[in-house]
Amino acid sequence: PEEIDKAREGVREAAQSAEFEQRDLERIAQLVETGALPGEDLDKGRVKQVAAEARLNAARRQLEMLEAGFTRTAIAVQDAAVNEAAAKLELAQARLNECAIVAPFAGTITKVFVRQGDMAAMKAPLLEMADLSSLVVRCAVPEANAVETRQGMKAQVRLDALPGKSLPAEIARVFPELDSRMRTRTIELVIRDSVELVPGMFGRVRLILESVRDAVVVPIQAVVITPTGASVVFVAIDGKAAQRKAPTGIEDGGRVQ
Repeated sequence: PEEIDKAREGVREAAQSAEFEQRDLERIAQLVETGALPGEDLDKGRVKQVAAEARLNAARRQLEMLEAGFTRTAIAVQDAAVNEAAAKLELAQARLNECAIVAPFAGTITKVFVRQGDMAAMKAPLLEMADLSSLVVRCAVPEANAVETRQGMKAQVRLDALPGKSLPAEIARVFPELDSRMRTRTIELVIRDSVELVPGMFGRVRLILESVRDAVVVPIQAVVITPTGASVVFVAIDGKAAQRKAPTGIEDGGRVQ
């Protein structure tokens, strides 16, 4: 910087002046000692030499102050440059992270919608993933049974891929609202048995909405509704059919309590 250069030049000039005054003082001292000059010239020489040393010291202090100030400024500038570089690095790292596709959970890719080199549209799905270790069965419950369907209820699941096998299951999630178009309530069930499931399998769910122990069950066709609305069944007594009242309860497929 220009100010520091001027201060350094001032130090050099002050040093030369101080050196000159020192030599001149030594010369005057010799002449006074020989009697060639009066003693008052020696005193004047000492004053000039002290003044020159004072100017040199002042010039040095000024240079030191300027250099110290420049150093602090230079450090501040460098610190600002470092901070700016760190911010640019952080921004570049953030942009790089945006280029990496990170799955929100560990799973298996089941569908790919965008291939390498394709132009990806904003907010368009790139792929579909599934956690095959925790698959659920999703089904729709009719509106008539929507209210009584609760989390934790037992069920039986039959999969087309496993014919003749009924798998015990339990309702893990009940959606909070009905499908306004289908008038059904969606539920998700967890199969308790260890079976290999594949996303997209088709099956049938039998919900156990209510259970009664030691109930008498007959085919629903055996129950006759009279004109008065009473439920009756016919039983054989002494080889003859006799009508008996039979209030009904829970219906389960082709059977009734």
